[in-house]
Amino acid sequence: MNIIPFDEIVPGASVRVVVIDGVQYLSIRDIVMALCEKNANDSALVWRRLSDDHKYEVQGMISTYQFSGRGQSAQPVITFLGAIRLSMFLPGEHAKRHRSVMSQILARYFAGDKSLIDEIEANAVSSQPVSQMARESLGLSTSDEKALELRKRTLEVENMELDIQKKRMSITLEIHKQKMDNIQQFQLLMTGLRNDPVIDVRTRLKLEDMAKNDIMQPDHRCLALENGESNNLKSISIGEVAAAMGYKNLAHSDSIRIGNEATRLYREKHGEAPSKHAQWVDGAERMINSYTEQDRDILEKAVKNVKEGAATLNFARTSPRK
Repeated sequence: MNIIPFDEIVPGASVRVVVIDGVQYLSIRDIVMALCEKNANDSALVWRRLSDDHKYEVQGMISTYQFSGRGQSAQPVITFLGAIRLSMFLPGEHAKRHRSVMSQILARYFAGDKSLIDEIEANAVSSQPVSQMARESLGLSTSDEKALELRKRTLEVENMELDIQKKRMSITLEIHKQKMDNIQQFQLLMTGLRNDPVIDVRTRLKLEDMAKNDIMQPDHRCLALENGESNNLKSISIGEVAAAMGYKNLAHSDSIRIGNEATRLYREKHGEAPSKHAQWVDGAERMINSYTEQDRDILEKAVKNVKEGAATLNFARTSPRK
């Protein structure tokens, strides 16, 4: 025979519990004292006055036991599930308040209140006597508790993956929305360029290339964003690196030489050629090398090697001979 705290049901209450033939039983007198705020004698009276119909409903869950102590006699005890059912019949305002709490739990269950999930999972692994007795009354073993804990962790991982998928989908939709807006702007820009008599053919061709590269082509920078990649994978070009170094208008021949030098330096560093992507150049779609922020040092060195080499060569050509 043990006494377990009943604080989870009634603060400060305790109930005697005994195991009979491997089944846990609770003292009916102690339960009535806790739920109805009665003393021992009045609690026994409440039980005796309970209707036969109500007693019949829990009769398969009742046994008798004589607890130790002076003046103790055999008294009714009830299983945990029987105690839950008994609480539905007990008279008095205090018992009524407990039924109100139980009805709210049922309402939350039928409403699909997800906050119950956390409470249920906590109870599934709780070491509180009432939680342990409840699990045992339903035949939930330790292995079942471990299975519940594993299921909880699995659900947490699945929820994390779902959140990642939602974020990616949101980014993808935003990118495609921006693309559609850009396509409309592109069409207006093309119409303006073709109808402008002041812009020469070469300039118009370059402007069209820039517009197509920024708007019409699949942007691997967007793909990096969709995949949650860092800013180190943001694509960069030889032109923008050169401009940042002060060389804003590269000659076509310089661009080719810098590109070849960058390829050489990339192979030297990584042991392979850089990957390629499609880009509009001089009115035609061509495959060019792809570089990202993490390759900026390679491009800066390529620009420096070519531009400083050209400057040295020009200086040698213009220096007076001795």
